[in-house]
Amino acid sequence: MASRTPTAIHYRLAATKVPAYVTATALLLLFLFWLVCLWYWRHSDLVIWWGVGFLLIYIWAAKSVWRWQQQLPTGWLVYNGIGWNVQGFSSNASARKTPVYKRCSCVLDLQSVLLLRLTGCNYRSPTPQVRWVWASSDASPEHWQMLRAVVYAQKSASVRI
Repeated sequence: MASRTPTAIHYRLAATKVPAYVTATALLLLFLFWLVCLWYWRHSDLVIWWGVGFLLIYIWAAKSVWRWQQQLPTGWLVYNGIGWNVQGFSSNASARKTPVYKRCSCVLDLQSVLLLRLTGCNYRSPTPQVRWVWASSDASPEHWQMLRAVVYAQKSASVRI
């Protein structure tokens, strides 16, 4: 029986605002938690140290999230029938050899946005290489269903033994 999985897909990765909304909401909830804790411990002698410590953790978390969002790839998500890779828009990214990932799994499916996890890099490394990619239906609506079909076809093929 012939496979229905397409042999090649080139899907455009555009910057999506979903990660920004999710992290902004999480940081807002964390800030509100901090305010509630300060109010609850307002009569404690250690309230200033708890407040300063939590504020430093909050600033570190916000900075880490901002860096993570800046490092999210844009360009093309390419599937050649064997593996996945991410090719950038810049000439420097295309000149470099891009790693090929063996597996692509969907971690979060919001129907119009997918959070994909690329694993199984072909480079020799003691630790597994993992790449996270946000794919949005707005970036390439004509290829959206094809991308979803390939990602979920790989998932179901890996489950069957």
